Amino acid sequence: MANECANQLVVIGPLRDLSDFKGRSCNFKSAGDTEVDLDMEKLVPLSAFASGAPFSYFENQDRIDKAWGCSWVSNVKLKFTDSGEGFGCLEFSFVSAWTPPEMFVKHASMIFPRLEFYLAYMEEGVGFAGVVIYAAGRQEEEVNVRWL
Repeated sequence: MANECANQLVVIGPLRDLSDFKGRSCNFKSAGDTEVDLDMEKLVPLSAFASGAPFSYFENQDRIDKAWGCSWVSNVKLKFTDSGEGFGCLEFSFVSAWTPPEMFVKHASMIFPRLEFYLAYMEEGVGFAGVVIYAAGRQEEEVNVRWL
């Protein structure tokens, strides 16, 4: 579909923190399900970005841009890997509207400073792709490519 951004989010860190992140950001259809709802509102609520101005479409879009970086995510698949040594990895693959959810990843990394977040994305319709890495709310690395 046009204007969908393909995303791969890898979250690495201690098992306890991964479990907490998963519990605070995902809704599951059943235990152990690999298809989940990555609920950005659950972890990073839009109300935290209210300006106090009367509510309007533009006010809401501004909140979305500041909180998440995209309007929605869908088709979320989740894979979990346990290192066996107290650390693990959550791998999410999903699509988002127009752009990657980079601001959501940034805020999640602030809430979970012991986790590392690797976001790879590609939007074929507009012609951009990239990788961004966040740890403890700081952008550690970013690579962007445009081809159109």
